[in-house]
Amino acid sequence: MNLSALERLVSMGEGPQLELKRSTGELREGLQTACAFLNGDGGNVVFGVKPDGTLIGQEVSDQTLRDISQALDGFEPPARIAIKRIQLESRREILIFHVEGMSDTVPFTFEGRAYERVDRPLIPPDALREILVNALIHRDYTIAGGAVSLAIFDDRVEVWSAGRLPLGITPADLCREHDSIQRNPIIAEVFYRAGLIEKWGRGTNRVIAQCLDAGIALPEFQEIASSTVVIFRVRVGLTPQVTPQVTPQVTPQVVALLEAAQQPYSREGLQRIIGLKDRMHFQKAYLEPLLTMGWIEMTIPDKPRSRLQRYRTTAAGMAALQNRPGEIS
Repeated sequence: MNLSALERLVSMGEGPQLELKRSTGELREGLQTACAFLNGDGGNVVFGVKPDGTLIGQEVSDQTLRDISQALDGFEPPARIAIKRIQLESRREILIFHVEGMSDTVPFTFEGRAYERVDRPLIPPDALREILVNALIHRDYTIAGGAVSLAIFDDRVEVWSAGRLPLGITPADLCREHDSIQRNPIIAEVFYRAGLIEKWGRGTNRVIAQCLDAGIALPEFQEIASSTVVIFRVRVGLTPQVTPQVTPQVTPQVVALLEAAQQPYSREGLQRIIGLKDRMHFQKAYLEPLLTMGWIEMTIPDKPRSRLQRYRTTAAGMAALQNRPGEIS
């Protein structure tokens, strides 16, 4: 591949068989995608390109090449990934990792986990619709100039509704079964008859379950000033086709970890609970994904390597337990 061919490739934008990375500072994420390509139809991961397709390149030193070589050892079985280097006029380089898909040895794993590409929206459509409907139904219409608004940022989507939650309901209540207090019963009845709501007091629980099924972070419920806000933490800069399915599923092992960590536990203790002997596998397959999802947290976050470090289940982790598929009444 030459520079002209590279420009044509990146001009198509990210998609099911192309992912762009600014530099090998994102090497681990890029190789997760390469693993998904190996388990799918193949593709290219290109380092040294902005998300908008601008070629910026990077310095490729001997250390860079050693880091790449070492990282490639994380594939099991060993993967054949062709790496092409293209030099820009600035003397910086673009690195292209080309992957052939679907071989007889699938599934491939990277650092102990299998990855796949999934074509899905960033937020489950039914979950977003539910939140928007709830915002309209429960809005405080006595607030002059109040409104329901949808705000989209690079790292999140927010739904704002004028008015705080009804008296007696807190943001934490929305993560579990709660009473339904109808601020606008006539509007609620219209939406109910239209089939846009199914059962009083269960909307937010369904949203949580849908987010769990989709493998995205659970929604955050907040009261800010005189408004109620729901926040979906998603990377809006990614197209749906390039979202790898890398989030932890609520497997029996994950359930055991979340239940145990309701009291602070050491890493060694949690590892023993699910019977794993390989420390690296436990860290990559369970501990890091659960920390990333916010389902567990460190008790000493400013000293992650402290010998006194413990891990405990967060409110989001408890919600994941209560709303896991098959457990919602």
